[in-house]
Amino acid sequence: MSTKLRRPEVDEAGWISMCDLLLLLFAVALLIAVGSVAAARVSRVAAASGEQLIGALEEENARLRNEVGDWTITAQTVQSDRDRYRHVLESVGEDADQVAATFELLKQQAASASAIQEHDASQASLVEQLRRTADEARAEATARAAECAVARRDRVNDAERIVALNKVVTELGAELEQERKQSGGHQSALADEKAERLAAESKVSQLTAVVDGAGAVKQELLGIPGDLTNVVFVVDRSQSMERGGRWEDARRTIAGWIKHLPVERCALVLFDSTIAVIPSSLDDGREVEFDARSLPKVDETLRSEMMTQLNAMDPRGATQTLRGLRRAMQFRDLSAIVLFTDGAPDPAGGARSTGDPREQVFALVDAWKAAHPNARIHTVGIGDY
Repeated sequence: MSTKLRRPEVDEAGWISMCDLLLLLFAVALLIAVGSVAAARVSRVAAASGEQLIGALEEENARLRNEVGDWTITAQTVQSDRDRYRHVLESVGEDADQVAATFELLKQQAASASAIQEHDASQASLVEQLRRTADEARAEATARAAECAVARRDRVNDAERIVALNKVVTELGAELEQERKQSGGHQSALADEKAERLAAESKVSQLTAVVDGAGAVKQELLGIPGDLTNVVFVVDRSQSMERGGRWEDARRTIAGWIKHLPVERCALVLFDSTIAVIPSSLDDGREVEFDARSLPKVDETLRSEMMTQLNAMDPRGATQTLRGLRRAMQFRDLSAIVLFTDGAPDPAGGARSTGDPREQVFALVDAWKAAHPNARIHTVGIGDY
């Protein structure tokens, strides 16, 4: 009989358990290996990431070190610039003080230059004024010399006339004396002749008295009181002035007065139905209030011009005295107005005017006299006024 050897159950059970254990250990080892491999891979990945991170950190650290170095250099540069700017500002402050002092000095010099320039301008103006005054004085002296020459010539002529009149009077006296001796008892005839001789002598005396040593007419003998420095002659040239030589008498009298009376400035205003001013350069035709125009200075040229224009005019129209006086009163600084007329005024506005023209003239004269209390108005009657 064959006999089969068999493991005891316990041993079989124990072997199975060892196998399971080995399998378990193998599985565990495998798992460990796999885990190790995975861990190693993870470690390698982590190491690689760490290295990359470390590299990035080192690069960032290096960049930061570089930036810190740049900032340090910049800070040093800024500090240097700040120190330099501070020195510059201090220097600029000193320069500003110098500039301010220089500017103040320049202002003072400019003020001095301006004062010197104003003084020079004032001196130049004074010199120009003195030159003009000298020119005017020379012109005045020339005019006065010419007037004196004319006055001397007139005086010589007047003296010759006086000598001639004295001769006539002497001859007349001799004739009267001879007639008296011849007449014998004709006392009344002699008395008449004596009266005529005395009248002739009186005329000679008057002529001698009228002309003074300078050849000028004595104003008081003409019955014209007051100042005649600035005069306007207002002349009636209405139609009635043609009668009896009135116009010629007026022109001759005006010419003599302008020549011989102490008139320095003068103008003529002629009135009829219209107004004319001589010299004509003053006749602008404007109707204005008092004191609007200045009178021209009298010299030989002005006298000649005025008489030429006056002699070229003839009587005409109405006697509008109011308009003539009103135009004369427009001149400033008048010392006198002399009115030549032969009759009462006509209405200034013609037949349609209302009111008494004489009262209108009186009212105008009163108003002008109230504004010019030192001036005078003289009236000279011509003909059968």
